[in-house]
Amino acid sequence: MIKLSKIGKKYKEGDSEKWVLKDISLILPSKGLVAIQGESGSGKSTLLNLISMMEKPDEGVIKINGRNVEKLSEKEKEDFRFFECGFIFQHFNLFEDVTAKDNIVHSLLMGGVDSKTAKDKANTLLKEYKLEHLANKKTSVLSGGEKQRIAILRTIIRSPRIILADEPTGALDEKNEKAIMKMLKEYSKENLVVFVSHNERIIKKYSDRILKIRNGGISDDSKILRKADPEPMAKRKRGNSSRWIIDVTRGHFKKDIKRNALSFAGTLISFFGILISLGFYSSSKDTIEKEKKKSLLYTSASVSLVQEEEIEGSPLTLNRTRRPIFGDLERALDGLARIECDYSYFIPSYSAYTFNGEKKDPVSFAPISDITLKDRHRSMLLEGDPPRRDSLEFVLVNKEFADLFSESVLNHKIEISNSVKVLRNNIEDSLDFSFEFYIGGVVDEFSFLNSPRVYYSLNAIKANLSSLKLENISKAEGSNVDALSLVEECAGDSPYGSYAYSIFFSEDNAPAIERLMHELDKGDTGLKITSQSFDVIQSFSTLVDAFTACLVPFLILALVSSFAITCFTSYSSYLSKRKEFAIMHALGARSEDVSNINLLENVGVSILSGISALALAFPLSRLFSIMLDKRVHIANLVTLKINAFNVPFFPILVILIFSLVFPLFGSAIPQFVFRKQSLVKELSDE
Repeated sequence: MIKLSKIGKKYKEGDSEKWVLKDISLILPSKGLVAIQGESGSGKSTLLNLISMMEKPDEGVIKINGRNVEKLSEKEKEDFRFFECGFIFQHFNLFEDVTAKDNIVHSLLMGGVDSKTAKDKANTLLKEYKLEHLANKKTSVLSGGEKQRIAILRTIIRSPRIILADEPTGALDEKNEKAIMKMLKEYSKENLVVFVSHNERIIKKYSDRILKIRNGGISDDSKILRKADPEPMAKRKRGNSSRWIIDVTRGHFKKDIKRNALSFAGTLISFFGILISLGFYSSSKDTIEKEKKKSLLYTSASVSLVQEEEIEGSPLTLNRTRRPIFGDLERALDGLARIECDYSYFIPSYSAYTFNGEKKDPVSFAPISDITLKDRHRSMLLEGDPPRRDSLEFVLVNKEFADLFSESVLNHKIEISNSVKVLRNNIEDSLDFSFEFYIGGVVDEFSFLNSPRVYYSLNAIKANLSSLKLENISKAEGSNVDALSLVEECAGDSPYGSYAYSIFFSEDNAPAIERLMHELDKGDTGLKITSQSFDVIQSFSTLVDAFTACLVPFLILALVSSFAITCFTSYSSYLSKRKEFAIMHALGARSEDVSNINLLENVGVSILSGISALALAFPLSRLFSIMLDKRVHIANLVTLKINAFNVPFFPILVILIFSLVFPLFGSAIPQFVFRKQSLVKELSDE
């Protein structure tokens, strides 16, 4: 059944090499109890390790049932250790944290045997060998003899045709020694049992054949075989049961509760940071798009002509601003906006006022094309109602203006007065006028860098200015000249026109106006569009982009930290269980199954962290948004959305990917290290 031809094995000792076995040739039968005897260090255990394929020979050939073991795949070697060859260790190598019965059951579960069948077989075997009283005892409380008998049952329950036992009675008293050898002798009647021992008495009493090893070679063989039994290696397939993997992983979770708790906490913090960062990144963009329209100035802008002029006798140049030629501006806008004159010479854009007869510091005054808000979202109104028609009787104020006062400002009166002198063709006129407004409504605008502002009707101020007749100029020119016509007819460099035109456009055309603004800045026409609303949005976008850029290293740090925690936990877990994993391999467990145990534990912790991070991130991101809204008055700045970036379940997908990928790579590192280590060395580490 087993044939060894000129087998040799060497080990490194410092800088030199030593041959432990040299030129070993022998044939072992298909059944019987074969003893290997020799001094310590003679190579007895090494010979067993070579037969079990836990080590590779440095020279020679080992054939089992006619097949060269060197040509077997790793999977075939694992199947050989599970189905054909059982190993009984001197130090038992049981799983200490489970019961005696579980040790036996797991031996079958590793091969895919279903749980019920495995338990039934274990119960039958325990009863047969009169060990049923040990079934539910934890392995850690068993005596040495009891552990060795459970280890033998763990092996023979799989009915291997070869059992290799390394000093199976070395640490036992005479009573337990007798019980162990009786079990092995009984099993050897139909199968091959090869055992290593120093005990001359049990070797002579129980052995069918004795091999003596000395100085790395066979010095004596009590029964030399010349021909191996021509028995082919059985081809048995494993089942697909993964119950044992789940059971072992569950035990690891309980055993490593502290380490897993630390890993859970660290990964949770990293995942939570990632989700909050994603919440800010995705919602801040949406906030900009939504909030930038929350301004009554969003659909208005000012257009000037800026020309560079040289200063005579100086290397310096001067930028001169004037109102552009109407036709040039009309062509540039190409129907995107309505062009109006700027009347701020008569109603200054920044003016002092009286509120209920009390003088107040200057605030901004701005005309809007539709004071009734028919063309705007009425959701901007916090309180009150917009005027029903174009009139200077009622105005709108923003929340920043209303916040200047402790009481409601609705229906309270605002007054402004102004005295101006105008000159045309050397004829001067004076105008003294005042306006009384009642506050009809308060609007909630994009609060970033916003200032207190009063909005009045553009059409109403035009009507008012058209009624203000310039007596002296009209008399000199022989026709009626009013303040409105003075502004409309003035030269581009006249202060009456405020050196600019005002333009008004729809929300649909706002993006086109913004693009035109940037194009004009790059061109050489001299036209320059300025918009307070656009400038504020640009400032806010720049601030958000800067903060987002700062989040990038934070995100990288969170990802690296999470990955490092996973790798550290995985490797730490591997170090604490490396002996256990080695036992599994020695018992014939598949490499991928053992890898899955380590992976499953890490994936479980990682997914639990991810689920917890998701559970916390959604409500806490909302809480952060509320807190920021109170501080900076910008809503939904940090809101984690289920469909962020227009990808369904985006946050869940991100966490799921990281929860799976990190443990996968993290577990690969210790598995790579494990596969590089000798299985015998792993088993020998106490």
